[in-house]
Amino acid sequence: MVLFLRLPDEVHSLPPPPLLNHGSIWGGLMGWIASLGDNALNRRPVLGCGVHRQLLWASVGFYLGHYLVRRASYTYANRDREMFEYIKHHPEDFKEADKKTMAEVLENFRPIR
Repeated sequence: MVLFLRLPDEVHSLPPPPLLNHGSIWGGLMGWIASLGDNALNRRPVLGCGVHRQLLWASVGFYLGHYLVRRASYTYANRDREMFEYIKHHPEDFKEADKKTMAEVLENFRPIR
């Protein structure tokens, strides 16, 4: 498995996700909780000790969450582009379906008494 940390240049053509999105908030929260867990495992006061480490890990988690959202939006945009290109070049595989009325879709109602 090859891991590419640098996003391709095509990402710059996509609209950027908002700064406060679900990934960045979740990542920041997980970084802060990891720092609190480190304090607890090392028998230090959980909230009062190492506030600078708490800020550091929260900001690292925030950045990683934002990065993962950007990477996911690029991956989904790339997949959609390839899918629509395939549909455009192979219209015979994607014919319009006949429209049916609801009476044709549903079965006849027969009450059981």
